[in-house]
Amino acid sequence: MPTARPETILLTGVTGFLGRHLLWSFLRRDADTKIHCLLRPENGCRADQRLQTLIARHRDTLPAGASARCHAVSGDIVAPDLGLDSGARERLLGEVDRIVHCAATVEFDTPLA
Repeated sequence: MPTARPETILLTGVTGFLGRHLLWSFLRRDADTKIHCLLRPENGCRADQRLQTLIARHRDTLPAGASARCHAVSGDIVAPDLGLDSGARERLLGEVDRIVHCAATVEFDTPLA
């Protein structure tokens, strides 16, 4: 009987409170789950640098090899097509089984537009 391939998740909001905790939960729960983390470059840091900084702060609480299952995707949830180029978008469409959207703003005085 063929084995099912591991699940692949696209996770937004990974630098926020909820997204970060979901990332840790996914990494601890299933050793095969692959997670693409959508992050925007910020303050001169590339998306992959931001993700590696986040993971490095918690490396001692994660299972061995967990960081190898996390992949940064440079994008922005407010940009058309998430700010992804067509190649990245097509690759994700072919790989991702589930999208978990946790990105949000928590500034309550931000204009709606």
